[in-house]
Amino acid sequence: MTDFSLREVEKVPLRPSKPQELEGPAERLHDRSLADGQRLVTRGLPFRMS
Repeated sequence: MTDFSLREVEKVPLRPSKPQELEGPAERLHDRSLADGQRLVTRGLPFRMS
């Protein structure tokens, strides 16, 4: 996999986390998407890189 500048990037697996563990922008985006009824966005957010 390459990034936009065509350099190799490390692949890092994602691991699920609890929504209560989110902080900063991820927490705000989760809360806002939940309030706006954006269920697909809300479900995809509680993951972080291992």
